[in-house]
Amino acid sequence: MKPEEVKFQITQLKEMGFNYYEPIELIKSNKIEQLEVGININYRWNLDQDIFGIQLDIVYLLEILENKKEELLKFSTYTEFKVVPLKEIFKVNAPNDFTIDAKLETTFVSIAISSTRGMLASRTAGTFFSQFIFPLVTPGELILSKKIQTQKNLQSSSGIKPIKDSRKTVRK
Repeated sequence: MKPEEVKFQITQLKEMGFNYYEPIELIKSNKIEQLEVGININYRWNLDQDIFGIQLDIVYLLEILENKKEELLKFSTYTEFKVVPLKEIFKVNAPNDFTIDAKLETTFVSIAISSTRGMLASRTAGTFFSQFIFPLVTPGELILSKKIQTQKNLQSSSGIKPIKDSRKTVRK
C-alpha cells in the first residue's frame, strides 16, 4: 500500500507531565545564556485498534558545575493517531522495534514535535523559560537515532536500555 493511500487523524494530544523550576539566583545574575535541550521519543501501538502513538519527553538542562547538569524543565506529551489500515503498513519486528514507511513515520513525528512545541510555549508563557523556544528538530535525524539505539539494545545481551537524549543547545 502506498503512503498516500493511508488515512490518519489525531485522536489524542495530551500533556503527560510538566515540571520546572526557575533558578532565581542564576536568573538575577544573568548567568544563564544557553540551555541544553534534550528530546526523547517513544512509540506505542495497537494494531487491533489501528492506533499509533508517540510520546515525547523534552528536557532543558543547565550545566551548573563542570560535568554536572541540572534538569530545569521536563515536559512530556502523547500524540495518538488513528491510522487506517495500520496492519497493512506496520510490521512489528520485536517488542520495541517496528517497520513503517519512513515518510509516514516522519509525518507522525513532525506533527507530534510541532504540537509539543506549541504546548510547551503555552505552558512556559510568563515564565523565565518563555525566552527559550524549543528549537526546530529534523524528525528524520530523531527517528534514525532512535532506530540505531533500538538496534543496539536488541543486540545487547543485557536487554533493553533507555534511549539517550538527542541534545541541542538553545540560545536566547
